[in-house]
Amino acid sequence: MYKRLIFFSLIFGLLYSGGSQNLNEAAVKQYVATYHSIAQSCGTEYHIPASILLAQALIYTKAGTNHLAKLPN
Repeated sequence: MYKRLIFFSLIFGLLYSGGSQNLNEAAVKQYVATYHSIAQSCGTEYHIPASILLAQALIYTKAGTNHLAKLPN
């Protein structure tokens, strides 16, 4: 329960922050749905909460919409 609260707090903060990150809500939902299982397995392996891994990835890749995130794929 606590991990979910942290996760959704991070997502909410990313979506509605006044910073320079303009993340599309649909893109964020699709990104989380796509990569949540990978974040959970890596989080278990390295003892890092999956919510932190996903939040960091969302910021760095702008929910997978950043041109540098698309380029290698």
